[in-house]
Amino acid sequence: KRWLLFDPIQNKYFNIAVDAFELISNWQSDISLDEFIKILENKNYDIERESLETFVEFLFFNNLILCEDSKYTAKMINNLKQSKQNIFKWMIHNYLFVRVPLLKPDRWLEKNKNKVDFLYSNIWQNIVFVMGFFGIIFVLRDWEKFVTTFMYLFSTEGFFYYFLSLVFVKSMHELGHAFTAKRLGCKVPTMGVAFLVMFPVLYTDTTNAWTLKSKYKRLQIVVAGIKIELYLALIATFLWSFAPEGILKSILFIIATTSWISSVLINISPFLRFDGYYALSDFTDSKNLQPRSFAMARWFIRKNILGLDDIKPEILTKEKEKFFILYAIGTWIYRFFLFLGIAVLVYYFAKLLLQ
Repeated sequence: KRWLLFDPIQNKYFNIAVDAFELISNWQSDISLDEFIKILENKNYDIERESLETFVEFLFFNNLILCEDSKYTAKMINNLKQSKQNIFKWMIHNYLFVRVPLLKPDRWLEKNKNKVDFLYSNIWQNIVFVMGFFGIIFVLRDWEKFVTTFMYLFSTEGFFYYFLSLVFVKSMHELGHAFTAKRLGCKVPTMGVAFLVMFPVLYTDTTNAWTLKSKYKRLQIVVAGIKIELYLALIATFLWSFAPEGILKSILFIIATTSWISSVLINISPFLRFDGYYALSDFTDSKNLQPRSFAMARWFIRKNILGLDDIKPEILTKEKEKFFILYAIGTWIYRFFLFLGIAVLVYYFAKLLLQ
């Protein structure tokens, strides 16, 4: 059995096991570690001092303690000072993924959630699938013309419309997450921009989905953005065949291709902390999948390749251990080629704009 511990100030959830729950139940912020150990011993709770120190540090580090003692208060103030970094150090430690909240959409979503009921109906889904089916047939019939449109993206005008189309698609993607979460009774505190290796992407904070007991409902929220993008791709593919030559046809082409590519390469992929990652984490019941798998893979490499006698980070079944190691290695390979590809694209687009 596990519990969810919610910190409303940080909007964070902590998934804790039985041992941690019992320790928290007996914790008192105004006692020393030795006194805490005696309390636990009187209740026949056996725990090593080092493990208890690690637990207490976890509480302090995540600001989960009410500090009534001056010693603990001073310690937390000291931790806060140490956590403050200048902008250069902050960028070095956070260049992979940085979030900048821009909106607090919860009230607006609550007010408008019933207006999008039709978009969640089976009728709308069937309409989109039929449009997509015929759209793909029409595109295959005119495939050569469709493919040659790619060259348009490498012009200044094409890049401008590509940017606008990308913003539109990704905005719809995030609204898909937000409305689905709201319809299932979750709070959506913020929406904004995240920087993936300094490359901007939109995000929606659906952390509150952890309060849902149903794995199926949590999965609905996770895949909602991908679903919206695929719907847009199917609709745009259908309309492309009927649109007259010009800006509209180019925009439809961009939406169709952008939605397909970004959904498959980025959002569905479990190797980045987007929709596919959270779906895999939830489906395999692997909380904190990436840090745990990275730690396991580092242990495996140090022990079996470097010959170091490291302690295994956690005890898992053979199947789970193998899954973590393969997942971590796959993630490292995927990220290398993805970031390399982003760097190459940025280089060529910058070169094009400077000409």
